Amino acid sequence: MTARLVSFDLGNGFIKFASSSGEGHFPSVFALQEPGIDFDGLAANDDFVITFEGDTYAIGWSAWRLGSIDVRTLDRTRVLGHEYRVLFAAALAAACSQGSIIEPVLSLPISWYDRRDQVKAHLAGEWQIIHHGRTKSFAVPIETIKIIPEGFGSVCSMALDRNGRPHNNGLLHLVAGVVDVGTKTTDLSMFDGLQIVPAKTSGYDIGLAQVYNNMARSAERELGHSFRIEQLDEVLHGGRLWLGPKDVTDLANEWKHQGLLQVSRSISSHVKTLWSGGNDVQQIYLTGGGSLHLFEYIANEFDHIEPVANGAMANVAGGYSYGLLKRSK
Repeated sequence: MTARLVSFDLGNGFIKFASSSGEGHFPSVFALQEPGIDFDGLAANDDFVITFEGDTYAIGWSAWRLGSIDVRTLDRTRVLGHEYRVLFAAALAAACSQGSIIEPVLSLPISWYDRRDQVKAHLAGEWQIIHHGRTKSFAVPIETIKIIPEGFGSVCSMALDRNGRPHNNGLLHLVAGVVDVGTKTTDLSMFDGLQIVPAKTSGYDIGLAQVYNNMARSAERELGHSFRIEQLDEVLHGGRLWLGPKDVTDLANEWKHQGLLQVSRSISSHVKTLWSGGNDVQQIYLTGGGSLHLFEYIANEFDHIEPVANGAMANVAGGYSYGLLKRSK
């Protein structure tokens, strides 16, 4: 049986995947079903339930609303933990059909890239997942697992076409810096001709979560109200915010602006420190889920920065193209 190539990015905010069938994503939030809690009637249509290794989990935003349960999210310290396996299982169920041998291309935070052999061992093996009442079985042989550092997939999304063929040869010879802004972390990666430069590569624990936190604190202080994270996320993407019958969107947008300004200044400072004011690289690329919101702020600090197209999915889409490139060699 031919292995199915799938690119995964198990981020702190969202799980993303890409394959020959297309792309998808869901929030990196899950809850364990406990006695007295029923996961059959989820609140959000795009959430789903899996049973894995004897336990049942709600995956997605509904996990926050399903009663007094232990809600968990992913962070970069848990790559070798159970949470990572639960969300990898959910990604397999969402992205792959029954009975597949999986050839995963997995993006790892910069701080974990040197431990990629441990991660491969953590994920390799036989997987059995109940999804929508059907049992799905997958094989993930350790020799099929490819691991790339965060940001590399975004470079590949510009250097390679969807079939894994080089189509931007200039980028293959460029010294490029990639700023990948996620939910909780930002990774700064330098690539010289697609080869990573470890001494000029680093990760920082700052991202869009700091914007949410700023908005939440402002709401508590000015309105005396706690909004759910998905409500604040809606504002971040241009939606409206209501407190009962009152539209407080204008106020929320000011909170958003202040949060984005604070985060952008911190990221710009890190870039200048690591890359000698930005002069170590010929081009800076801003990518990740935070790039859409932060580009106009960070662009004021550097003349040679540009956004990566579809930055939220570029890392995982480029990872798939990279997997095809490696297959052809």
